[in-house]
Amino acid sequence: MRRSSGRLFRRLRLEENRLTQAAQRIADYALVAKLGKGGMGWVFKGIHIETGKEVAIKILPPEMAKDEKFVTRFLREAQAATVLRHKNIVRVYEAGQYQSLYYIALEFIDGETVAHAMEREKTIPLRQSLDIVYQVAEGLAYAHQRGIVHRDIKPANIMITKDGVAKIMDMGLAKWTRSERFHDPTRPGFTVGSPAYMSPEQVVDPENLDGRTDIYSLGATLFHMLTGRPPHLGRDAQEVMVKIVKSEVEYPEEMPDMVTRLLKKMLAKRRSERFRNAEALIKALTQVMRHFGMDVSQPQKRPKRPASSTLKKSLPAKPAKARRRRKTPLSTILLSAMVLVTILLFAAFSFSQSQDQRKRPTDIVRSRSKPAKRVQVSLPPEPPPSMPEETLKEKAQKALAEVLKWCKEHPDELVEAYRRLEKVRAEYGTIVGGQVTDYIDMLADKIKDKIEQAMEEAVKIAAKGDKLLAKKRLQAIVDKYSPVSGISVEVANSLARTIEMIRRLER
Repeated sequence: MRRSSGRLFRRLRLEENRLTQAAQRIADYALVAKLGKGGMGWVFKGIHIETGKEVAIKILPPEMAKDEKFVTRFLREAQAATVLRHKNIVRVYEAGQYQSLYYIALEFIDGETVAHAMEREKTIPLRQSLDIVYQVAEGLAYAHQRGIVHRDIKPANIMITKDGVAKIMDMGLAKWTRSERFHDPTRPGFTVGSPAYMSPEQVVDPENLDGRTDIYSLGATLFHMLTGRPPHLGRDAQEVMVKIVKSEVEYPEEMPDMVTRLLKKMLAKRRSERFRNAEALIKALTQVMRHFGMDVSQPQKRPKRPASSTLKKSLPAKPAKARRRRKTPLSTILLSAMVLVTILLFAAFSFSQSQDQRKRPTDIVRSRSKPAKRVQVSLPPEPPPSMPEETLKEKAQKALAEVLKWCKEHPDELVEAYRRLEKVRAEYGTIVGGQVTDYIDMLADKIKDKIEQAMEEAVKIAAKGDKLLAKKRLQAIVDKYSPVSGISVEVANSLARTIEMIRRLER
């Protein structure tokens, strides 16, 4: 065993030395600098030979590349991740094979991870921490809507650009970077770092996860940014994971009540007691950030000086309005006030015939110009000049009422019901967007129940010896509900388990 390990170590060193030579080429990229090494292998800075575009190149180490099944599944997942295009997600450009090497080309980020920032500064100021979490939540909302759960949100997987933009790393790839080591804490090389951010369900049942596991991990990351330590500490990884499942988190007394309440919901042991989805978390974060006088549409700049390591200095006891501000000349204040009043008067006149502005909290969060684009909520079409906004609102409500009536008359046509609701949401956007989302959530629960019920029945049928019939029943469910797999993470996960059950029946 020692000889085998020695040969592997020497081969890794030779491969690493070969790749670190200047201008080493892989596919269409020239490797110009080594950036580091992570769970997925070596990371290099590369330049596209034809376009000159800077990228980050991750290369799988030889021990992973030898496993054909792993490589096939990994490349498939990496290619699927190329469709994710969001400001707060590090983009995957391509994945492939070059000679004997397997690689992934990623967006190159000029910045540092949250983990590196905390190594230097111990804690991160409250306002910046909330802003980072808000941006990550928007990236997660986008991914979760497409059925992708990260599974390994932690400070080391959040990159911050020099402009203060937070970007999630390894979105769609994290389950491969973690490999098998998280499932066996007794194995050599098991690190305590990542388990500190795992959700209770990830410790107990890592194959049955949904988007709420990312919400927990993001809460653990926020706790660490504010306090300088993860929610649970232990002598080894196993003790940490036991505490995650059984022990309550102790919150510092000096932490603002509003922040404590937010964290308690994010770090709830039962996922049913957490925020239902990332959109709900975004809404809560918006309220907290506004309480501290923050503009949720503008990312906070990274501090140029190291922040204090004490929680009392990192967390203000009062909202931002009580803080000292720079003195502004009176003339500037008066001029700004006059401009603001003019804009408000013009807006009031222009929208005097518009719809009622007393929106639900969800609509307020989603109707901001830039963030609305990031959470992928369709804006309503501009009404014709001759059609008053109130008439459009009435038309939208009428269309929704007709769809709901149809749904009531056809209770088993869940797929068609989803399509009709989506059509209303696409046509009228935020006018009825909140209502439609609520109904779609209910549909998602019904579809998930149908899939789970079919799986239970298939198990009973297979137990009686009729595997062929069990397989047919499951395949019918997959065929029926696959077109709406994106309705929720829960439905996507249930379908994935159904497909896996079909594969087991075929063996």
